[in-house]
Amino acid sequence: MELRRYFLFLSFFVGIVFLAMLFSYALSFAGKAFPLRLSQLFSIP
Repeated sequence: MELRRYFLFLSFFVGIVFLAMLFSYALSFAGKAFPLRLSQLFSIP
């Protein structure tokens, strides 16, 4: 019973860490694509 609760908590923690890593990767990808668009917008004379 206690082992099952520990496993559930561990899988929940791993899921949170995985989601955070995925969110950070998506944010860095959007950050790489977005300033390019901004610089193109500002480079228009």
